[in-house]
Parts: sequence; C-alpha cells; structure tokens
Amino acid sequence: MATSMLSHTQAEASMRPILDFAKDVGVTSNQSLSSFPRFKEFMQDLVKRTTSSVDRVVQNIAMSSCIVPLGNFQGMANKTTLTEALNNIALAGGDPSVPPIFLVCITAPSLYTRRLPETDQKGGPGYSSVTPAWRDGLWHVIYVQSWPEELDPSAVENIWEETSETMNILRHLTPGGGAYQNEAGAFEPDPVGAFWGMDNYARLSRIKKDLDPENVLTVHQGVGWKKQDPRYTCYPKVSA
Repeated sequence: MATSMLSHTQAEASMRPILDFAKDVGVTSNQSLSSFPRFKEFMQDLVKRTTSSVDRVVQNIAMSSCIVPLGNFQGMANKTTLTEALNNIALAGGDPSVPPIFLVCITAPSLYTRRLPETDQKGGPGYSSVTPAWRDGLWHVIYVQSWPEELDPSAVENIWEETSETMNILRHLTPGGGAYQNEAGAFEPDPVGAFWGMDNYARLSRIKKDLDPENVLTVHQGVGWKKQDPRYTCYPKVSA
C-alpha cells in the first residue's frame, strides 16, 4: 500500500483504524509505515521486504483477480454485499493440504492521484490502453490456488476451473470492474472488457493489424488472440 497524496502524519491517521482492527482480531503480527523521498527508494525497500519474506517457491499456481470499483463501497447496502462476497471467496474450497491464497490489495491508481492529468485523458498524447476500470478502482482482489507436485491434466483443469469460478462471485458483483492484466486469471471470461475496454481494444486491434497482419506475434488472450488457434492446444480446457 502506498500513496503520494498524504504526509507521513496524515498516513498514520488514515491507516490507524484498520491497523488497530487487524491487531485486535489477531490477523497481523507485523505493521510498519515508512516514507520515502523518491519512488526508487520505495521500490528498493519493497523488493527487499518481498525477497526476505519468501520461504518457499510454488511453481504451479492458478490465479484469478478482479478490480473493485469505488461504487461498491458507497452506501451500507453495497458494503454489506461486498463483505459477503469477499467472505465467500475467502472461505472457498481448494486442496486442504495447500490452502488457497486470498489477497485484497489496496494499491489501485486512485491512491496515487486525485485527478488524471488532461494530457493522459482520452484523446490526449499520454492516453493509455489500460482498462478504464482502473481509474475508478479502489481494491484489487486476487485468489490463488497452488499444487506442489505434478498432477493429472484433468486435475489441473479442475483447479483452474475452480479458481476462475470462485472469482465469478466478485465479477458478477462488479460489472465493468475489469482486471489487472499482470495478475489476472489466464482464463478471464471477458479478456477484452477486463483488460482494455472495447474502445481501447479497437484502437489496439488497428495497430496490431498494421504491424502484424499475419498475427505471428500472438499470446493467450492478447490482442488479436483467437481461441481456435492451434498454438493454444496445450492450454487446459477451462470454460471460466
């Protein structure tokens, strides 16, 4: 969690209620709040903390994620519904020997700026192809299942299916919420809408056709991706 919009004192006051709550219910054993003069120092510290906290490597993982828009936090009814959905995801199944990982990341772009610069708005020279849902997103929710050893392909397909279906609980609650592409499910049911939005995808498709008319450079669920392409026959058959 990071923001450039608060001083250290303001950040302490802002985070105090949730840190006190986490401490009282016993769900955290380590809390810290630091300020950095530049983004470089922040990233160096983040990498150091992440590297030192990794005690095992799991190579086989299935992941799905969803961006939760600001509107889902407005009003008690929406808050209650969102809480119930997150609780259902947290209590979802999986292999008891390898418990699922459930993350709620408070790292959306809305914490970094209150207003998108005019040059970066639609039609401006800095306009990005990132999903517009990020501009109004507040939380980034991730659900991960892993398996430490080799499994039968059908079992792997089931894990991917369960992982995607579990996130459907939140997808149905956040229509148009999208997903952060770097940590999205490999079988996102709506990759165009989730990763870019229709307007952005149309623009990207035009660029793709100009630069790669034969679609040589293709990736799973990327721009110009075709599910029937024989190059993707190695992927599990997940309906999402």
